[in-house]
Amino acid sequence: MLSLKLLDTRRPFISLSNNANKIMDFQQNDNIIPMTNVACGRPGRIYPDPETQCQAFHLCHYNGFKETFVCPKGTRYDPSVQECRFWYTTHCSDMRNPFN
Repeated sequence: MLSLKLLDTRRPFISLSNNANKIMDFQQNDNIIPMTNVACGRPGRIYPDPETQCQAFHLCHYNGFKETFVCPKGTRYDPSVQECRFWYTTHCSDMRNPFN
């Protein structure tokens, strides 16, 4: 089972290019957190983050709070099954549409 990491979105991130996987891998370090421009459109929804090539995704709460999660290296969030999968098994498409 792949684990996820809850992140504080107020800090900037540093990314590492992973040419073998053709996706951006974020250093999963407590001091390096992805900060992107994805806004919550509707509460109670999960929004994959296209700025991170879907390696990060956001859970939007009813009080306006947004939690950000980062998939393990070499994976990205697949909204059709709501889990992180290897980059080559999922497509990072138009993420402006929320997923339940």
